[in-house]
Amino acid sequence: AKQDAATEMAKSKYEQFREARSRLFYDVKSTYYNLYFVQKAIDITRDNLTILNIFHKMSLIKVEAGMSSSVDVLRLEMEIADMENQLVKLGDNLDVQRIQFNNMLNVDNIRTVQLPDSLENINMDMTEEAVTDSIKNGNHQVLQMEFMQAAYARQQIAAQKAGNPGIMVGIDYFVIGQGSNPTMADAGKDAVVFPMVGISIPIYRKKYTAMVKEAAFMQESSENKKLNKINVLETTFEKAYNDYKDACRRIPLFLGQSQKAQKALNILRTEYETAGKNFEEVLQTERQLLKYRLELQKARSDKDAAIAFIDYLAGK
Repeated sequence: AKQDAATEMAKSKYEQFREARSRLFYDVKSTYYNLYFVQKAIDITRDNLTILNIFHKMSLIKVEAGMSSSVDVLRLEMEIADMENQLVKLGDNLDVQRIQFNNMLNVDNIRTVQLPDSLENINMDMTEEAVTDSIKNGNHQVLQMEFMQAAYARQQIAAQKAGNPGIMVGIDYFVIGQGSNPTMADAGKDAVVFPMVGISIPIYRKKYTAMVKEAAFMQESSENKKLNKINVLETTFEKAYNDYKDACRRIPLFLGQSQKAQKALNILRTEYETAGKNFEEVLQTERQLLKYRLELQKARSDKDAAIAFIDYLAGK
């Protein structure tokens, strides 16, 4: 019974290790997706900054030709300065994320992280019901508590047996006949054997009764902790699943919004180039296009991060 209790306790400790490992895997994935988003934000901001610089040169020409106001030039310069500052902040954030990611992998923190041009379009490979079942039966924290509960059950059996009378059966012996010449061939072969039978009766019964009750209470405590943990994990999963569904909705939304904003910007740019009109609308549409492109990449990284977290909850 003590051996079984130790075995179940070892299984519980092993699940604790697997939980830490799974959490590390999720943290690595999550940091990687954050890295991807920051890098894409830098790329998109640089593209927009290039467009604004082109507009700045164009506005200078319009002012010289008397087709535009110098106010347009000043507004563009302010917009460019704000975007350049944002680009510096994004670069600093990228350095922090890269160092964190490399430290997780235990490699040189100045190592360059290779990032894809776009994230692979993946979806959850389990239904909502399947994930809920996996949380109950495969989550490492839940399994850790189940093995702990089983260990306390074995400890209860061991405590009950320790309170029972103990029976000992064995033999004892000693050798005789060494004589004055122990080097002789038959010296020391005579022996006297005593059979032994013994019984031990526990006197302090309250001690063993308390041990049995303690093991029973620990079982009940582990069961309650397990049920509470399952409830918490299921609630956490529902939030993660809603984040996943929200990201799935946002991807086509912002993809379509980006395409529409790009078409509108092309029309407004043509009008501004030919007649110097709609400068304010050009800036506003440019900001909207930047926002939609950033939101699209954020939705993609959020979707993959949600899948990684759900896999972690399911014990993968």
